[in-house]
Amino acid sequence: MFLWGYLRKMNFSEVVWVLSSHKKNFGCCYSENSRRKHCWLLKTLEQWQNMRNQLVRKGNFTGKPIEKYFNTMTPDKLNYALPRFIHEVSKKDHSFYPAETLYSLIVCL
Repeated sequence: MFLWGYLRKMNFSEVVWVLSSHKKNFGCCYSENSRRKHCWLLKTLEQWQNMRNQLVRKGNFTGKPIEKYFNTMTPDKLNYALPRFIHEVSKKDHSFYPAETLYSLIVCL
């Protein structure tokens, strides 16, 4: 519980850095595999958010930009952002993730 409260106050890049570089300190809380998956989720979420916001600002995408920090979002804003993330997220080659990978993303949230 302490770890979650501590990480909620940071942006995505800071959380990834903490989980990546201080794994000895958080080793008791997370397994190495869980830590890697969580870092992957945060990086993927941030990349999707940045790409989506760029497209919305340029007018190439309909919808509203996504707020920068998920930990400060209201429940309504989270209900707007998270389903769109699962629906829109794709690999770097613009192919979609398989269903098992999307399920893994949801579990990591």
